[in-house]
Amino acid sequence: MKTLILFGSKTGTTELCANKIKEQLANCEIDVADIKKSKNLALGQYETVVIGTPLYMGQVTGPVKKYLNLHENELLSKKLHFFVCGLALGQEGVDLFQKQISSQLFSHASQVKQLGGDIHLEKLNPLYKWMMKKIMTKEKPKLGLLDEEIKLFAQDIK
Repeated sequence: MKTLILFGSKTGTTELCANKIKEQLANCEIDVADIKKSKNLALGQYETVVIGTPLYMGQVTGPVKKYLNLHENELLSKKLHFFVCGLALGQEGVDLFQKQISSQLFSHASQVKQLGGDIHLEKLNPLYKWMMKKIMTKEKPKLGLLDEEIKLFAQDIK
């Protein structure tokens, strides 16, 4: 059966991460889709579903939350994996994600990993841009996707 990698992305980091996961699964039949454009996507053809979301100010994006709520029952019948991208690294990012989705979906997932994050100031609205500049002057967040973690994440999907 096929694997679906769904992602929500505001600035492109989570989309890039989704495609890096796909590259690691080169010998598998994989579809990658933007969650905003996948409202009518039939999940029945997929055995495994991987869902990625960015965290902005510790929050899962609205389109991802909405998708998870609308498709929860069907997702509970799939092999499910989650990844998050954002500046809250490691377990902190996973914990923020866990607080915002149903406990059934979270516990059903085979894995939930934080796979790095980045800042694209040019793609942010003025308020977020101002906030990120403030944060970056006080803290020096670790930026970039975590390629080794992505590789390990993909190995657990196979």
